[in-house]
Amino acid sequence: MEVITVYCDTCVHSPPSSFGGKPCSFCNPDDPIMSSYAQRIREPTLEDMDIVYFVKDEPVNEELRYSLRSVEKNFPHRNIWFYGGCPDDLQPDRWAHIKQNARSKWGNTSGLLRNACANEGISEYFVLFNDDFFVMEPVNSLPYYSDGPLGDRIRELWSHNSTGSVYTTRLQLTKKMLMREQLPTENYAMHIPMIINRREMQETFKKFPDGEMWRSLYGNHHQKPVEYMKDCKIYDRDVVPLTDTLFLSTTDASFLYGKVGEYIREKFPEPSRYEEVGT
Repeated sequence: MEVITVYCDTCVHSPPSSFGGKPCSFCNPDDPIMSSYAQRIREPTLEDMDIVYFVKDEPVNEELRYSLRSVEKNFPHRNIWFYGGCPDDLQPDRWAHIKQNARSKWGNTSGLLRNACANEGISEYFVLFNDDFFVMEPVNSLPYYSDGPLGDRIRELWSHNSTGSVYTTRLQLTKKMLMREQLPTENYAMHIPMIINRREMQETFKKFPDGEMWRSLYGNHHQKPVEYMKDCKIYDRDVVPLTDTLFLSTTDASFLYGKVGEYIREKFPEPSRYEEVGT
């Protein structure tokens, strides 16, 4: 919740300027005559929020290029930040160049997220994006999404790979961490943008010092209300997305060689302002 304080220049008791711009203790904030300030409380909107991308250190990133095109067209925002690398032909509003030297991508992501949440220059509420997130239709709000409990997602992954994977193991550890704290175990690890409050995420870092799956840890720790939907990531090169889908996500292969990548490139042919002239 954002609180905006507006000071009155015509306080009948004592001008705010004599108290360093702050309301004096004599005034009653509920009295429209005696009050030297008024508070207007409102929820922040997407227009108030920065977008933060975690970007690999590589010279070219075509998925990111088209993600930015989709954001400029369909997703209201304040500034766009790149955390990590920055492709040679893209120009965000802000760039925090941070080396990614961890032994795993989850370790790199954790480091970038901790840095972003400590940055007072980023809006208190920001929207976390991956470079393979695409906003296919205009949005004016962003709820928290889940595809169901973590246990269901883990069982689904096991059904496709009986020997498990590093990702499945991390989901299992995340579920155990949440259960140990008697918290819900929803899966917030969707391939969809997610609103993060910097202060709340810092609390989650302290609560789960060994955590890595921060979307689910954050969402369950602060018990964000969810809307349920199937994840929108397309892995198969032959899958054609539904025309009314709000978000899409791709793999490197499905974007470069699949029908979904072709669909996205046709949907957003115009360069965004984040591309250098001539690219």
